Amino acid sequence: GGGTATKDSTSLVEGKETTEPAPLQHLGRSYGTVSVATSSIPKDWHGQTPKKLLEDHCRKQKMPAPKFSNLPHSKGACKLVLQKKKGDNQPFIIEHPGPFYSFNDAQHYLATEALYELSPSLPLYRLMPPIFRTIWMTWQDEEKAKQMAEMSEEQDRNDADVQALVG
Repeated sequence: GGGTATKDSTSLVEGKETTEPAPLQHLGRSYGTVSVATSSIPKDWHGQTPKKLLEDHCRKQKMPAPKFSNLPHSKGACKLVLQKKKGDNQPFIIEHPGPFYSFNDAQHYLATEALYELSPSLPLYRLMPPIFRTIWMTWQDEEKAKQMAEMSEEQDRNDADVQALVG
């Protein structure tokens, strides 16, 4: 017989070493509010931009400046790497596959997300353009809803425990 040996494709993956930590893929947040048709910052906007706020935050915290890069083979996909200190080998990484209206928009978007992760209690969204303010508030609402759900689940478990003890 003329049998052909088939190579196991998983062995290729195992040999690949990754030194970079896995990116925080969107951190599970929803992204329905980003427009790909128009720029997300109005032309007449004179306030702060998320990217500028993030740069200021890093400077105040004595952190290295945030690094934004385009992800290859994509429409506006973006990656943000934040180091807590120089030479930090466990940087904070966020990636977003897009699509975005522009690379600029992608940077503002990831900056908003990074600020939310770094200091969710600060009302930084008040300084941001409307779309990013909305996104920030959406995330806050989602988190509140999640906390409420977790609290009621815990209450249900406690009730079940009490029932088990009583019954």
